[in-house]
Amino acid sequence: MNKVITYIFDDYRKQRNARLFKNLLYVFLIVKCVLWLLNYDILFGAHAVSLVYDEPIGFFEYFAYIIYLSKNTSLPIWFICAALLLSIVSLVNKRSYLLADLIIYLLVLNLDIRIYTTTTAGESLLVNLCFLSAWLRKDFTRGTTVYDQIKIVLHNVSFFALLLQVCILYGFSALAKWYDADWLSGETVYLTTKAFYYSTPLMVSIADSIHPLTVAITYVLLAYQSLFPFVVWFKSIKRYFLHLGVLMHLYIAFVMGLFFFGWIMVITYALFYDFESPADYSD
Repeated sequence: MNKVITYIFDDYRKQRNARLFKNLLYVFLIVKCVLWLLNYDILFGAHAVSLVYDEPIGFFEYFAYIIYLSKNTSLPIWFICAALLLSIVSLVNKRSYLLADLIIYLLVLNLDIRIYTTTTAGESLLVNLCFLSAWLRKDFTRGTTVYDQIKIVLHNVSFFALLLQVCILYGFSALAKWYDADWLSGETVYLTTKAFYYSTPLMVSIADSIHPLTVAITYVLLAYQSLFPFVVWFKSIKRYFLHLGVLMHLYIAFVMGLFFFGWIMVITYALFYDFESPADYSD
């Protein structure tokens, strides 16, 4: 209990990790905004692929459905441009602004809901990360005022919540796979390797010959996701564990074609990595 209290109140946690994570997230958002603009017609135009259902929305829910409920097809472009501009300004600025980050969160949430049929788990994770990271700091000036102490508490709680978010994601992902017969038999990885949409011509051509290997890879993945919420807290081995995860998610991004999901997961690893620097908080 004392360790938890110390974690929350004592000092800013993982300063370099927090700064790197926020900057990488801003870069990710900039790329997303550019691609949203390039594919604007099919995503947000008059004949967008995501349909809109006219259903009653509560007062507080309305703030997440502004674009969804609007008949103005030009409104999303203003949201995208605002998110793009705020992300660029936040990236180059050495300070953190809570209001700017919360506005980015609301903008991205609205955009994500409007194109719900085109999204993956990566977009859902992005929305959560935008909210949780809003309370992180990029600037770490210390003080003794109540306001300074509140900033420290918000930063530390936010950082811990982000770590917990990633661990929960891996935990539930592993749990779902352990209850799936296709995963336990190795068929999921094998069929994914054979599918042109989620593979490469080379992998498709050799899928049958490496079927025993795909079964072995299946259980490596199951072990990795099951152990992640526990192993990642051990500094002596977690660096090697994280390297394996980076390779896994780069494969997902560049071979399977789930580019944004793969990269958003790689970005979250910046939260866990131990940078050997005097500026870091010492546990």
